[in-house]
Amino acid sequence: MDLTDVRKDYSFGTLNESDLLASPFDLLKQWVQQAIDSNIQDPTAMALSTCSLSGSPSIRMVLAKKIDDIGIHFFTNLESRKGKEIKENPQASCNFYWRELERQVCIEGICEPLFQDEVITYFHKRSRNSQLAAWASKQGAKIESRKILEEEFKKYENQFKGKEIDLPPYWGGFVLKPFHIEFWQGRKARLHDRFCYEKTKTHWNVYRISP
Repeated sequence: MDLTDVRKDYSFGTLNESDLLASPFDLLKQWVQQAIDSNIQDPTAMALSTCSLSGSPSIRMVLAKKIDDIGIHFFTNLESRKGKEIKENPQASCNFYWRELERQVCIEGICEPLFQDEVITYFHKRSRNSQLAAWASKQGAKIESRKILEEEFKKYENQFKGKEIDLPPYWGGFVLKPFHIEFWQGRKARLHDRFCYEKTKTHWNVYRISP
């Protein structure tokens, strides 16, 4: 399968020094909001990459649920592969990509566990079916058939019928606290605009890098 002729020229927009904000979090929030306003499917989806202590990387799509001046918040089964890898090695990276806007944001940082009250608050904001699925699914574990998964879901549906669904003990969240954030805007002739924010003890250094 030869893919060398599959290519695209980018011409949607630009990213100039005058477009940058003092805080990379403010710029990230602005870009996410523009993606939401553009009715892009899953505008908060990001590819999250983690790595085991042995150096084996893994990547998957997750949904960002909050962006503040600390970092990017997301939730997961703590016994999943990503949960276990983050516990072993908190260094992680993520990538937001909005094809329709010809933009991406690449982020490197350290994951820290979220406080329990934030986890509980978000868990109960999820749909009831999503809450039940968190109990029914041992994320990433081998399973013999879909029937077993559906039976587990039904079991917890009956168990919590007419009651508030408890937070599973293995379900939680993390905040990815960045030390490096790159904003990428596609441009014609592959002369893309790329700006990096590097965190120091007191501020963010900002510089343009070559495409």
